[in-house]
Amino acid sequence: MKNLIGGAMAVLFLQGCATMAPPDYSQLEADLDPLLQSPARGQIHQTLELSEQERFEQVDDLLFEPLTPGTAQHLALVNSPHIRAHLHRLGIVEAEQLQAQMLSNPTLAVSAMRPDGGGRWELGLGLSQSLLDLMTRSLRKNLAEEALTSARLDLLDTLNQELYQVQQDYFHAVGASHREAVARLALNAAETALLLAERLHEAGNLKELSLLHYRDQQLQSQRALRRAQADAQQAQTTLALRLGLEHPAMMELPVTLPQLPNDEQIDVAALTDHALTQRLDLRIARQVQSVAEHRQAFYARQGGITQWDIGIDVERESDGGYSAGPSMSIGLPLFDRNQARRAGAGAQLLRADALVNARELELRTQLPDLANRLRLTRTNVEQLEQQVIPQWQRQVDLSLREYNFMLMGAFELLNARAREFDAWREHAETLEQYWIQRIHLSMISATPLDAALPDAVQLPSVEAGGQGHEHHNH
Repeated sequence: MKNLIGGAMAVLFLQGCATMAPPDYSQLEADLDPLLQSPARGQIHQTLELSEQERFEQVDDLLFEPLTPGTAQHLALVNSPHIRAHLHRLGIVEAEQLQAQMLSNPTLAVSAMRPDGGGRWELGLGLSQSLLDLMTRSLRKNLAEEALTSARLDLLDTLNQELYQVQQDYFHAVGASHREAVARLALNAAETALLLAERLHEAGNLKELSLLHYRDQQLQSQRALRRAQADAQQAQTTLALRLGLEHPAMMELPVTLPQLPNDEQIDVAALTDHALTQRLDLRIARQVQSVAEHRQAFYARQGGITQWDIGIDVERESDGGYSAGPSMSIGLPLFDRNQARRAGAGAQLLRADALVNARELELRTQLPDLANRLRLTRTNVEQLEQQVIPQWQRQVDLSLREYNFMLMGAFELLNARAREFDAWREHAETLEQYWIQRIHLSMISATPLDAALPDAVQLPSVEAGGQGHEHHNH
């Protein structure tokens, strides 16, 4: 009997023991890589293994060239302390998963009794282990593994949002730089108009009221440039913080936004089908649904029993002899019959089902709406590029021709040039809106942005017409 009981307790000991291995980032990396641009793929496991010197070297290499959305993601994975903090959560959740599937520790009870009239002490020893823990261990292990999967998906979703935010901040920063460049060109045109107005006023050929008008336009252009500079500085500071850099001057960004991609085809049905299987928040919701189902099964198997222990009792009698044997104790299900836990598990399952349905409904609604807004924004950019801006450039060219033949005054020419810069400013704002919406569509559909971006927009020169026209003085 003693050997049998000892063997049983040894088996329980071996089953209850577990060791903590280092966090495994391979699955996390495999799930995240399809959502990243090329330079950032396969970098998660390296992020936590780099020494400080290796980190500095990689950061220097990535900052050597102007940043792209892909290299910005790579830099964030290597250098951002926020992302490293998120990655360390995996070790925490794996430790919690290991703890959840462990057997509870056995209980050792010691007693000592002495006869009333004196004499030798009677000693008692008891060792017990929860039988309920053993019977439900496989279910608890499944629950713990699913909880770990859910935590990994949650971490993956957090990293995914963080890295998409890097792209969004990137286009905000480049867009702000683009608007600053346009504002600078507009200020140059306003200063040219003011200079001409001052000369004509000094010569007595322009009223002071007209001079004040052009001076006000120049002052407005100055304020617009300062606002654009402040916006650009703020956007670059936000991006630098996202990338783990101390100062925006450490990074080099393109001056202007990329042009529209050629032949862009947006298949809403295909994007929806892809998102229904790849969207991380949906996968998390389904994982929570699965955990709720297993938790409900766990409490169903446990029934109304909340405590059930087996063990060994050993006693030393007053005559010096020993007696030993198995023992069992069970909690009587009089008050707590797990009814609250079973009800809670059922409610959690119903909630998980509703959340899955809600996520799918949001996805099916958001994607067509976002794709439609993206198409409308693209149409506005194309109209500005193909009709509005060329029309104003043509008007500037014709005004320049009439000016050269003394058929038009210089102010009419400069006013036409100012209207052209207004169109360029609207183009910059609309193009930035397009790229931000494109990033949003990528995140919603779980489809990464193309790594190869189109060439950057070429802004006009300060010279009237932007075509290198020769100016004649009359």
